[in-house]
Amino acid sequence: SILTRSLHVRVPASPRRAMAQRSCLGLIGVGLALAAASDPTPPTNNSWYADAREALRQREERVDRRGPAKNVIIFVGDGMDLTTVTAARILDGQLRNESGEENELVWERLFPHTGLVKTYNVDSQVPDSAGTASALFTGVKTRMGVLGISDVPVRGDCRGALQHSVPNLGEWVKAAGLGLGIVTTSTVTDATPGAIYAHSGDRGWQSEAPAPCVDIARQLTEWNASNTTWDIVMGGGRANFEPEKRADNASLIAEWLEAKGPTAVFLENTDDLDQTDPQTAWPILGLFANSSMDFNADRNEGPDGQPALRNMTEFAIAALSQRYREKGFFLLIEGGRIDHGHHATDAFHALTDAVELNAAVTAALELVDLSETLVIVTSDHGHTTSFGGYAVRGNPVLGKTRVLNPDTHLPEADPALGADGLPYTSLGYGNGQGGKYPDGVRRPDISLTDTTVEGYNQQAIVPMDTETHGGADVAIWAAGPESRLFSGTMEQNLVFHIITHALSLATDGPAPAASTGGDQGSLVDWTDLAVSMLALGAVIFGVIVGTLCSRRRPSDRYHLDDSRERERLLPAN
Repeated sequence: SILTRSLHVRVPASPRRAMAQRSCLGLIGVGLALAAASDPTPPTNNSWYADAREALRQREERVDRRGPAKNVIIFVGDGMDLTTVTAARILDGQLRNESGEENELVWERLFPHTGLVKTYNVDSQVPDSAGTASALFTGVKTRMGVLGISDVPVRGDCRGALQHSVPNLGEWVKAAGLGLGIVTTSTVTDATPGAIYAHSGDRGWQSEAPAPCVDIARQLTEWNASNTTWDIVMGGGRANFEPEKRADNASLIAEWLEAKGPTAVFLENTDDLDQTDPQTAWPILGLFANSSMDFNADRNEGPDGQPALRNMTEFAIAALSQRYREKGFFLLIEGGRIDHGHHATDAFHALTDAVELNAAVTAALELVDLSETLVIVTSDHGHTTSFGGYAVRGNPVLGKTRVLNPDTHLPEADPALGADGLPYTSLGYGNGQGGKYPDGVRRPDISLTDTTVEGYNQQAIVPMDTETHGGADVAIWAAGPESRLFSGTMEQNLVFHIITHALSLATDGPAPAASTGGDQGSLVDWTDLAVSMLALGAVIFGVIVGTLCSRRRPSDRYHLDDSRERERLLPAN
């Protein structure tokens, strides 16, 4: 019979045994028939089940938006790895007196496409922000510590940097006639914002650089790509533009205002921002602190204080949308101080600034039309942040870990203890200041310490003056035109190519006019020419040999642009 064959049972020759076997098979068949006839009853009264079915329905109704984007806004949470996103999600909910775990940050709830980004630099397994930002905004992976140049020169090589600059996203955007804005809570000359406009052999050359190179602050104020300039730049770092810190004793702010004419506006505080009318004031430079802006939890909220990231976001989007209504714009918004909190093993400030980034994204989504604006949320790199300890649901994410009692299955009243007999927090770090123990041996006893408030530094395993970055992949979320291309695991420099593809920028054509970061005229001599000719010959020889003998591996392509390949492979809908 079919049942006999399907069960691979060999029917014996003995009639009695055959009858017994058939009886057993018959009983099995009856059981299978009853099982088939009895449909399972879905637990529709279970909230988890019902919520998941609703989420499935919403995903089925999503429509991938194809075609070009008029605008692109990218939010970069500096150092905002997945552990930070998870902890910030919980904190955001707990600040509203919720348990927190079921909460969703706005990009988790509304953005349909997610991917993972590999953050390594070409010379470092664990990256720094300059190398990662250069990958994001030039399309080329490069070394640690350099901005807007290829991986040929080493860090600190001024002459090499001038000879090996690569066009950055700001230059491509202005060559196409689009608006350009930069908003950060770090200094505007720091690595992530600097990668939009600068070319520098060292990220530290913010107010001084060896000749013939030009420091990053001066590159910003004198930036004139394609005979035009950026439109809005806001953040911290005023000291880098003032004579007291600068080696040339120049007042770059005064020089910039004079060069740009009567419509240019310089902003110093929240009241300045509130009083500025972008219809008459342009371009706009806001430097709201001498160094980085304050952590959001510490910010002076008065008119003479610093604007919040969400306020700067709203202003920049409204102003650029109004001025570039037809052409469109590109806008970088960076939560730069998330990174600074982590470097101090200060999860309180890292997470509260991540919550503020969520508020900025929320504000942005209320101002843009996702049918024409691509919105991206990502990070440049991660940190050594860890999250564990079997804490009960609803445990304060910044608090000491409490676990379930194995007998009562209820939360213990007191914090759990490690093998050393001391309590511990759910959040910790692999290295950093929190690893410096007073007696050099035992972890500090935090039984009487409130770990949820400002000023507490989470404990770490390895003592270091400053906590380091992490080497794990970071996530990327996207919504809007061509957001479907952000999927799977990708090299970090691919982000640039998807952005330029979405904006229809002709990055396969001639490079745009650039501010090179220094005087290249004095660099050309016969020695340089001879070296260049030898290098060209070596390249030609290598190409011939490579073509005949081998195939290039995809992992070797630091200048990677597979956005068109992704477009070809993805389904039409």
